[in-house]
Amino acid sequence: MAELDMNLVKKGMKEPREGLRDQGVVSAGLARNHAAALAACGWTADATAEIDALVEALGSKVAQQAEARIAAKGTTADERAARAAAKELIGKVRLGASIVLGREKVPGVTLESFEAGHALGQSTPKIAMYLEKVAPAVEAIDERLMPFFGGEKASLLMKAARASLDGSQATQEVSVATVPRETQEIYEIKGRLLKRIEELNKVGKIAFYGQNDIMGQFNKDVLNRSRKSRKAEAGDVTTDAP
Repeated sequence: MAELDMNLVKKGMKEPREGLRDQGVVSAGLARNHAAALAACGWTADATAEIDALVEALGSKVAQQAEARIAAKGTTADERAARAAAKELIGKVRLGASIVLGREKVPGVTLESFEAGHALGQSTPKIAMYLEKVAPAVEAIDERLMPFFGGEKASLLMKAARASLDGSQATQEVSVATVPRETQEIYEIKGRLLKRIEELNKVGKIAFYGQNDIMGQFNKDVLNRSRKSRKAEAGDVTTDAP
């Protein structure tokens, strides 16, 4: 029995099967329409054929049945709760920091110290990295922030939030290992297809660099719409930190 690539399993496990499959159909068609230009940048007909094969695999009854037996559902809820709590804390810290820095200047700390540089969304890794990034700035104004947190240090609350996120991720790691082999195989197929689509998009942007009308076609719009639809159905609404 071939060993599974667990990185691909993890990459594919949360992706909507039908949305990813539909994206694969669109991406494979795009690859065929621009085969010559893509080939000049290293994309092969075999790579397109692999996308076709992965799309077909995700449309099988085996894939549909495996999707119905997701064993990690409970831990996903734990991770959502940890994310929501962390983002609420981040929002409060940023508001508190704006009050503190509006009252006085603090050496080495500005409002820019608390900017994420991107939307945190529902990404556990991004939220965890943000908590780590702003830790020095929070520690520098810890005493000034205490009135907004019932006398507690915001830096310690953020460390606890980071630990909670890490814990939910660790539980998720265990749950991946405990789902049936058949389900893991479907996750791996999804991860492999997503990896190929992302590679195609990069090659397409290289091949048509500067031709925005064509470059823009190499995207994951179909998949992203499916992701948003699934989140809406689950009530997992994105609310970025202020």
